[in-house]
Amino acid sequence: MKWNKKDFTGTGKVFSFTLFQQLKSKANLVSFAIMLILIGASVPVMAFFMGDKSQSAEFSTLEKVYLSNETDYEVKPEMIQQEDPSFAQTLFIWDESQFPETLGEREAKVSIAEDATGYRILLSYDVFGEVKEEEMSRLQSAVEKAFFNARYQSLDISEEALSLLSTPFDITVETEGAYTGEGESYDFESRFWVQYVYSILVMIVSLFSSIYIIRIVVEEKSSKLVELLMVSVKPLALIVGKILAVMVYLFGTFISWIGVYLISYGITGLFMDVSGIKNAVLSSDAFSSLTHIDPLLIPVVLISLLLGYLTFSILSGIFGTACSSMDEVEGANTSVTFLVLCVYLITCFLPNFSGEWVFVVSSLCPLLSIFCAPVQYVLGNIGLGLLVLSWLIQIGVIYLLARLCAKIYFDLLMYRGSRLKFRQILTIAKRKGASK
Repeated sequence: MKWNKKDFTGTGKVFSFTLFQQLKSKANLVSFAIMLILIGASVPVMAFFMGDKSQSAEFSTLEKVYLSNETDYEVKPEMIQQEDPSFAQTLFIWDESQFPETLGEREAKVSIAEDATGYRILLSYDVFGEVKEEEMSRLQSAVEKAFFNARYQSLDISEEALSLLSTPFDITVETEGAYTGEGESYDFESRFWVQYVYSILVMIVSLFSSIYIIRIVVEEKSSKLVELLMVSVKPLALIVGKILAVMVYLFGTFISWIGVYLISYGITGLFMDVSGIKNAVLSSDAFSSLTHIDPLLIPVVLISLLLGYLTFSILSGIFGTACSSMDEVEGANTSVTFLVLCVYLITCFLPNFSGEWVFVVSSLCPLLSIFCAPVQYVLGNIGLGLLVLSWLIQIGVIYLLARLCAKIYFDLLMYRGSRLKFRQILTIAKRKGASK
């Protein structure tokens, strides 16, 4: 079967008609407005709850800390305050005669003792008071560091040597290619977040596109509108126009959501402290892992997303035409959703495995390569040649699905009866191909 220009005649009309229908749909408008409100309101809500954390990092709410030290090492209050400046306004009391029987709402007690197993640091506070758990965690860390320094100072170690001993260090395991400068090393955590974030993005795009396309096809089929369109528009032009219209609508919606979030963040920052949100994002494992990715690889991700979108969109169009009424839409959606989720779950386990065969198979296997090929390329597990080969295979799959769609689309649009299974659709395509 060869395509010609006539097969795509009317694509622009279908595209504009479908896009206009999506934009004026009341259900879409209501859901879009609700999402914009939720996204816009999420920033001030997060700033409200995270604002207390950012403020507490400046000055602790602890007014008094009772310090009981039963060891031979002197832990001075200024040593604790030096480790964590947020306790600069906290009063440290080490005179046990001033210790109260019960702790106040803004008080805590630190006990440092020695037993047969070693040293023990015990922190106490009123859980129903105003002291927050995160403040106690910071106090614990500051006391540990101060006690560590006190032990070494007792040995007459110089400040320079003490600073050297207390300097933190990291351990990283890298590949031979990274060691020799021939490749880039990514640990398990980085590989997990890169695969996870990209797979989530592909899954969202695929699921949203399938839901919209199946609903559009079945609505037009149920309303007999498609029968009028078939008079002047080829079947292939119908499905291509719908897929392009839904793509523009979905990506426009996502961009609008991002824009509303950024606008809300900027406006909220004028009257609220949004540093807590910023710090939470910057300190997250996902952000630190994704910042290692070269921005020039963004086109690779976009091309892979586009190919994945086209693949699942054509499948959705075929499943949609196999339905006769809106009552069968849920079954068609379930079929596509099940397929997407199965592939997604497989990709979630891939970071646990390594090996050249895993990288190659996951990058070349149809459907699975949509989720894995760009990730494996970003991580340096496959080269550009294998990535391009993966794209060519995906394009081949899209071509075969489009041919299948062109063969049976007209018959399925006119079909009335129970929802057809994919095996039955293939049987119709073979019979139609044989008749030609």
